[in-house]
Amino acid sequence: MTLNCSYVIERADANATIRNAAAANGTTPAPEDPEPEPKEDETEGRNVENIYNLMIHYVYAAGGIAAPDVTGQYLAGEAFGPFNSPEIEGYAPDYRFVRSDVKGMPARDVEFTVVYTAVPAVSLVPLEPAAPVPGAAIVPEGDGGVDVVPVMDEEVPLANRELAGHLCCIMHFLLMMLALLVYVFYTKSMKRQQARVAKLRDEFETESPRRRLGLDR
Repeated sequence: MTLNCSYVIERADANATIRNAAAANGTTPAPEDPEPEPKEDETEGRNVENIYNLMIHYVYAAGGIAAPDVTGQYLAGEAFGPFNSPEIEGYAPDYRFVRSDVKGMPARDVEFTVVYTAVPAVSLVPLEPAAPVPGAAIVPEGDGGVDVVPVMDEEVPLANRELAGHLCCIMHFLLMMLALLVYVFYTKSMKRQQARVAKLRDEFETESPRRRLGLDR
């Protein structure tokens, strides 16, 4: 008898090791072996994909907690964010939001801190407009590290954004080639039609005098 077992790995199994085990114990109708020896079997353990923790702290530059932490758990390469920095009256964050880069969650835990500084009191003297506050994109590094890149767009870019752009250009090129082929086919067809009409006209003009002179008899 063959016993087939299966197990569907769930997100809760992350960071674990999966191993299938089976045990058989019972009786048989065979007279020579009515009570067979119990048997057990087990597969080699396989590590499940790890899940990594994201933690964002919000603190004041002068010290103290500005807002509750934001936490999340993500698989490596999974997109997250943007997590907008809370608005606090009289203070401005150094980053407006935190999100993943096109590569998604790094294969490691990420801990990031957004710092709030006090906004100067309103002055009667006109001041230059303040530069827009960027967001932070968490970028995985090849050596397992993490880099932070200032960005203005809150949307997480698609992994195949460049490929999608190329596909769009290719489609435009193919449509232009198809239109050119249709135009060439139509032009050749019209020229053949015009040549045929011209030939019939010449034959008619040549035949008409012959008929008047009675030469066609």
